[in-house]
Amino acid sequence: MTDKKYEKEKAKELLKLIDEYTKAEDKTQKNKEINNISDELYNKNRTMISQNMIDVALALYSFSEAGMSGGPLQPLDEFIEDLKKVIND
Repeated sequence: MTDKKYEKEKAKELLKLIDEYTKAEDKTQKNKEINNISDELYNKNRTMISQNMIDVALALYSFSEAGMSGGPLQPLDEFIEDLKKVIND
């Protein structure tokens, strides 16, 4: 069962973090925060969110996990529209 309130809250948190991540010189801390939320969404609470949010959470989790594993920190602004769609659905 989808928990729309929870999903929208998390989408708003991620939007804020992506904005802060984009503006930050050192993106490491924001990347970690994005990783924590996307892990919570995708790996722990997948049954509570819609397929659209699952897709976004998985992508953000993969990108942020790669950055935490020593890979390059990717631009995440491509996910802004997807998150806005989740919030407005």
